[in-house]
Amino acid sequence: MKATDTLSYLRYGEFHLIENGKAVESYIYLDIPELMIACNQWPLAMGPGLSRGYTGLIQGPATRDGVITNVTDPAEGQRSYQIVTDMLAALATEDEAWRPYWHNNMMWYGPGAFGSFIGVDEFASFQVPFESQFDGWSGGSKGNGMTKHFTRFGEGNYTCSGGWPSLTGINVKSFLGQNPTRERVFMRVSDWWRREDELLCENWVFVDVPHVLLQLGFDPLPHWKNE
Repeated sequence: MKATDTLSYLRYGEFHLIENGKAVESYIYLDIPELMIACNQWPLAMGPGLSRGYTGLIQGPATRDGVITNVTDPAEGQRSYQIVTDMLAALATEDEAWRPYWHNNMMWYGPGAFGSFIGVDEFASFQVPFESQFDGWSGGSKGNGMTKHFTRFGEGNYTCSGGWPSLTGINVKSFLGQNPTRERVFMRVSDWWRREDELLCENWVFVDVPHVLLQLGFDPLPHWKNE
């Protein structure tokens, strides 16, 4: 990637398995597409049908309480966990059964090539077509035998999960500007959610988009190979 000599931001997410005070396993997500888009070096076209949502600097929780240093009520963590678990089980349903779990003015902070969306209707305008681009779209919460969340837990008003891979389906429609392959695609995904009372208000999402594109037959990082 060419230097821009300008201020840049790289969004990332991490999960670490700690044993005896040391990290023994780590899952790290870097939003490389978002950085490339900001630097005008993303090789795919942007616009309607590709990435309609906002792409740019994403803030932390609106409540500014995302760094948890005090012991939280286990009951509240379990409540957060169950709300997210129930919501995930309602994805990919014809009646959009996931909607009641979200605040009308929710914020969905997606990866660079997907974009971010404000409000449940705007999010649905992305999520429903996204699901339809894959036959049998399902994730770690569905027990499909092919994907599995390596972690999912709640702490206070927050819940997080990660899967390596987390989603799968047969690509039957154009996705990320690529023609359908009619082959199974796997997606590495991680999420962090914040809830208020019974409703989810914010969702930070990472998807390993370069890994997905490679499965669709397109290498988004061709110029990095010899550098």
